[in-house]
Amino acid sequence: SKKAYFATVKLIYTIGYATSLIALIIAILIFCTFRRLLCMRTYVHINLFSSFILRGAAVFVKDAVLFADDSMNHCTVSTVLCKVAVAFFQYCVLANFFWLLLEGMYLQTLLVLSFTLEGKFFWWYTFIGWGMLSSSWPVHRTPPKQLARRFKN
Repeated sequence: SKKAYFATVKLIYTIGYATSLIALIIAILIFCTFRRLLCMRTYVHINLFSSFILRGAAVFVKDAVLFADDSMNHCTVSTVLCKVAVAFFQYCVLANFFWLLLEGMYLQTLLVLSFTLEGKFFWWYTFIGWGMLSSSWPVHRTPPKQLARRFKN
């Protein structure tokens, strides 16, 4: 039936996320254990891996909050905890996409600007990856009519 199908899908993606989290944590431990591997490239990788870990953890948190009670319809009930869990999940997804963007920007920087100092770019990457989306996120979550009223006045 439908319920059994969705339970199977949830089990499959839970196993997938758990496997991914374990592999990512092992990768970060390897980078941090072998200090000789640390350079700008690995710092960017570590932040990218951390964003994947946060995204996986956010999926588990979201599932724990939304599917905690089988007796109610989780799509129609809107509690504060539900809103916080979904907002945290959306932040983690956005951070993950920003770190994927920054990985590409870093590779482009390596290819085009291979003779510049890469250390000066790391703080910009860090700001864009973790901080910039925090400041732009409320604007994107505001309904368009509400934005139009704000800029009209």
